[in-house]
Amino acid sequence: MAVLNRKIILAPVIVALLTTGGVVRAQEAKELPIHPDRTIKFDVKFDGPDAAKITAVSVTLHIPNGHVPDNQIGFSPEVNGDQASIAPDKHFYPEVTIRNTTASGSYELLVSVFTNTGRFTYTAGNEFPLHVFHVENPATFTPPHITVKELP
Repeated sequence: MAVLNRKIILAPVIVALLTTGGVVRAQEAKELPIHPDRTIKFDVKFDGPDAAKITAVSVTLHIPNGHVPDNQIGFSPEVNGDQASIAPDKHFYPEVTIRNTTASGSYELLVSVFTNTGRFTYTAGNEFPLHVFHVENPATFTPPHITVKELP
């Protein structure tokens, strides 16, 4: 009987451990990579007393350290999106398209805000939560060796 009681008590613990392990593995999964020509759309909304003073927003994806892979020299570590005006529902819907000249890497989102008195920027991870965007561009360019000689 004691053995049967131990099995009954251990069964839920084992099920809980198996279920938890699956949840942990699911949380560790990376976002699928983004490739050139993909357009990413955003829904931006502001709350607060001066939210109505915002006239437009634009979005930029950038690699924070600006580093591009060695085989993508000349590719851009930044992608600028369009400028979006406020929609009737008081949201902004900016978009950014990954170009074929965009370097592979991990990008964070910047949201530039325009008002009648100026402009400022919000950064993902600081002022609002949003995941990093992983761009994979199969295009490459490695600068060839160069030789230069002065002519007489």
